[in-house]
Amino acid sequence: MDTLYTFLIVDDEPVIREGMRDHIPWEDLGFRFLAACGNGNEALEALGKTPADVVMTDICMPFMDGLALARHIREQFPATKIILLTGYDEFDYAHQALKLGVHDYLLKPITPSSLREMLRSLREKLDEERKRFKDEQFLRKQLEESLPLLKERILNRLLSPEPDSSDIEAHIRFLNLPIPVTGVQYSVSVIETITNGSTESAVMNHLSVVSAVREILQPTTFWIDFRNVRNQSVLLFWGTNTKGLYRETLWAAELLERRLSSYINGTVHIGIGNPVPALVQVHQSYKEAMEALQLSILQGHRRVLPYREIMGNNYLEKSSVPHWGREIRKALILGEEKNLLQTLERMKEYFRSSVHRVEEYHLSVTFTLAYLLQSAEELQIPILNFFSEGSNPFLEVQDCRTLEEMEAWFLRFSDKIAQYLRSQQEDFSLQKVREAELFIQEHYPDPDLNIGQLCKELSISTSYFSVIFKKHTGKTFLEYLTEKRMEKAKELLRTTHLKTYEVAEKVGYQDPHYFSLLFRKTVGLTPTAYRSEGSHASME
Repeated sequence: MDTLYTFLIVDDEPVIREGMRDHIPWEDLGFRFLAACGNGNEALEALGKTPADVVMTDICMPFMDGLALARHIREQFPATKIILLTGYDEFDYAHQALKLGVHDYLLKPITPSSLREMLRSLREKLDEERKRFKDEQFLRKQLEESLPLLKERILNRLLSPEPDSSDIEAHIRFLNLPIPVTGVQYSVSVIETITNGSTESAVMNHLSVVSAVREILQPTTFWIDFRNVRNQSVLLFWGTNTKGLYRETLWAAELLERRLSSYINGTVHIGIGNPVPALVQVHQSYKEAMEALQLSILQGHRRVLPYREIMGNNYLEKSSVPHWGREIRKALILGEEKNLLQTLERMKEYFRSSVHRVEEYHLSVTFTLAYLLQSAEELQIPILNFFSEGSNPFLEVQDCRTLEEMEAWFLRFSDKIAQYLRSQQEDFSLQKVREAELFIQEHYPDPDLNIGQLCKELSISTSYFSVIFKKHTGKTFLEYLTEKRMEKAKELLRTTHLKTYEVAEKVGYQDPHYFSLLFRKTVGLTPTAYRSEGSHASME
């Protein structure tokens, strides 16, 4: 069976309680035998540890009779079914117990068949009740879940650009929302909590906001909370006086920001829209609140930002934005990492300290990225290799919500370009070193061979060659040339009978005396001694 109901027997006669325990196929009948107790006190103690679905108790018992036990069970474990065991002369007590809510009773002596029948009937009753309880829970849960969603859906329609006022007003009345449809001003605040590495859901953040709002708002303040399609917390305030509504909204936002910041591991940003005179204009206040919120998150230092403070007289003074892309491109090509970091820092601080609409910021960042992409193409940099398939760098940079995120994105992007340029330079320098080694191998006998002649052959400057040659070989040009000449000289001394001056000429030295000095300095022996030592080694 799917469900086994727990069963506890209370009787002061061991024969009865143990007989029931041992001779009834409990699990076949849908029950799990929990315990057999000798009196009411023992039963309450057992129930305290493990509540039972069913308790069968005798009426007449020492210490605590069955009726007293039934009363305690009804008070402490109201869901438990109680069945009384009674003799004929105790029938009046049983009748009284039924009035107290006892489920059923059995007359002593009990036969196995009557007990099994009662258990089957009880099992059916418990199954019905459990099914009914689950159905009620399901319906209640559906209702609880659907009402908030329906309310949020209607409230979000207020935020759309062209709401149907009559339709929304009808839904507000139907859902019994406390929003007046006429005679008041409306103002929208949008709240977003940005946690530091936390996995808290938007729902939990919204509940934190609502809890804080209910703690701090004055009883005279009229408001309603809900979530928008971005899972941000939205507060809709209303009041009869524009100035008073703005003051109350600003006060609530500042207090709310301080309260939430005290226990949220992150930052709280709140954008406040201007009051509007009609329900159908709420979307305008919401649009203003969203723009203020985006600017608050972007700049970071103004956590509560009313729209009217960034608009001034509803006009923004246009200013020329520095050409960040040109500066970044120059730093990348020259490999000036310090200048790159300084440029990105200036770019971030410019937008943090200047009054710009969010759209202007996005336009400037997009222009900077477009210039960098064009510059990369001109430099023949395979820029598409820097991004995953299907990604869009313009969308990625637009998704940066804070100046720090924007700076980090451009830094990662610039680093990819810098790494590519360095690898190209590295490949070029390595190629030139390999060409130089081959040229030296072929021309070391030439006594006039020098670094100028080599660099002319490679078409690079002597200063650049000196740096890359030392980097890749660990030696200067002269050290490398001398090493190659000495290796060839040792080979000739071991394998030929050429005289010392002839060996010197073969490896590029016209002065035999200078060759001998250099050979002794390099090898540790004179050419003659080296040849002699080699001869002895071969004879042995």
